[in-house]
Amino acid sequence: RAWLSASNALGSVWSDEVTFDMDAIVQPSAPLITGHEPKPLEILWEAKRDAGLPAQWLCKVQYRRPCDPDWTEDEASHEANFVLEDPVPFTTYTFRVRCWLSSLMRNYVVMSDWSEEYNAKTPPAVPLGKLDVWSVCEPSLEAPTCKILWKEMPVSQAQGKISSYMVRVRLHNGSDMSMRSNRTGYTAEETCMQSGTVMDGKGVENVTSCAPQTCDQEESCFQSIPLKVPITEVKAVSVAASTTQGESIPSFVALPRTDVPTPTVKPKVRGARNELSVSWCVPTWFSERVQEFVVQHKPIKLHRILCLNWVKVNKSQSSIVVKGPLWDYTAYNVSLFAVVNNFSHLLGYSIAYTVQKVPPKVTDLQIMNISSSTVDLTWTPISLNTSPGLILYYLVHLDNGSVVNVSRHMSSVQLRELKPGQHYDVWISAMTEAGEGEKATTSFTTKTPDNPIFLTVIVISILIISCIIVIVWCCSSQQWSTWPHRIPDPNNSSLFKGENLHAQMSSSPFHHSWPTACTLVEHSLKISNVEEVIVSDSPRVLEDDSKQIVGLPEVPEVEQHPAQLDEEPEPGVGEVHEQESGGFKRTSSAVVHRRKDYSQVIDSDYEQGGEEDEEWDEQPHPSDYERHFLPCM
Repeated sequence: RAWLSASNALGSVWSDEVTFDMDAIVQPSAPLITGHEPKPLEILWEAKRDAGLPAQWLCKVQYRRPCDPDWTEDEASHEANFVLEDPVPFTTYTFRVRCWLSSLMRNYVVMSDWSEEYNAKTPPAVPLGKLDVWSVCEPSLEAPTCKILWKEMPVSQAQGKISSYMVRVRLHNGSDMSMRSNRTGYTAEETCMQSGTVMDGKGVENVTSCAPQTCDQEESCFQSIPLKVPITEVKAVSVAASTTQGESIPSFVALPRTDVPTPTVKPKVRGARNELSVSWCVPTWFSERVQEFVVQHKPIKLHRILCLNWVKVNKSQSSIVVKGPLWDYTAYNVSLFAVVNNFSHLLGYSIAYTVQKVPPKVTDLQIMNISSSTVDLTWTPISLNTSPGLILYYLVHLDNGSVVNVSRHMSSVQLRELKPGQHYDVWISAMTEAGEGEKATTSFTTKTPDNPIFLTVIVISILIISCIIVIVWCCSSQQWSTWPHRIPDPNNSSLFKGENLHAQMSSSPFHHSWPTACTLVEHSLKISNVEEVIVSDSPRVLEDDSKQIVGLPEVPEVEQHPAQLDEEPEPGVGEVHEQESGGFKRTSSAVVHRRKDYSQVIDSDYEQGGEEDEEWDEQPHPSDYERHFLPCM
């Protein structure tokens, strides 16, 4: 006998008693699934019966698909077969069965063990849905190189084995061209790590790159085909999947376009392990025209087009979480596109990491342009390909305690307000969200400034020399401008000098005993009384008629230089010589500048010296000076 009881603080309760024979309890054998029928999908099995017992077998059936986490159990009991209603075409199902004996003589049931698992695949059908297509164009000097990308259609939508993909291109001139791409099958490696390249019969390159299979999403495989014609000549591109049961609905590719004004929207990206959270905000006037958004992400260090992935988002959404497979410590270029009239428009992009760590050491740290108070510091920026985290800024430290933050986009900085002639140690490091990286160190010594006193002396000396040169030049130019207006001094004549010497020697008692060093040439020289007369414009009557000079020509009035009227006359300039007893007496007069070079003189003995003039002409002329400046005798 057996029963159950339950107790608590309020009391206890007992179940009904059951009486059974332990020797009579026998577990039946597990059933054996013998096969299935494809249409409809029916599972068949067998179970052993005990002879002589009025009983029949009753069984339970469970099934699941490869990505289902749990088994699905049918509520009804079956004897030897099970028909699955509405199965997914071209899908593998796994079945298992267990049974028990049903008898009127027994009030208990003994279940058998589960049978071995049995796999059955449903037949294929016509593909459902459309392919997820995209396009990527790389810049080029001649024309952009574009490729058409698409993801492998999930099995649930393909409903059969995809034999090929048909790419149809319509040009602006109205002509059509078709390209067939043959798929090579699925792989279960990471994106960009495993890829295959084949050539079909028409020479079209077909590249396949597959993502790992997971249970929460069906396996997807990325394929691409190059566009053989320039993108400017293409009007529309469509891609369709082909199976043995037919072809899927063509999916049109959103081709890139840049001639339409669009707003600049930079997406905000936050990284986490194996995911990227992307959000954006688009102006209302533009969002009304958007068909859908596309979030594209690609590892920066991998330049192959196959390494990118994209997710299409409904136009009503403004955020999405992009999930793996994503690599840690890898920079991703996350771009936001808007599809308008079946053309894609790039709105903006951001650089993001899933998981970051401290950056590496800064390289090529150099000191440039050292002066007494400044110095230039240069280095090589850390690239995104080598950095395990997004560089926020650079830190420049000096041993005096000062720290300078430098933008991550710069590769140099000028350190200012340094002390002259002092030694400094400087180091630089990069900063990410994970922390500060390793420091790169160098040192330098600022220059000693030049002596200001020495520079002052040099400048003053140059100024003094310049002033002297200017003064000399001014004086020389003034002298040249003044000389033509001076009247010659007769004392400079050798005739006057000789006459004075002759007079002295005549009065000496040794005149006839000492020989002379030179012999006078002009022995019959007569000295005339020369008087300088200033003639005014209006004739005037002399007070003394006896002093009037007859035959004097009219001389125009000469302008006097104001600068020379107040100056003292130099010796011998502007003086008049009068003859006295055996000698000469100088009487000074004002310097008068005339327009003519010489004053006209009158010889008082001119009329008496007719014969003497002939003798004077026969004598040799001593010099040109007397010829120009002395009157004729």
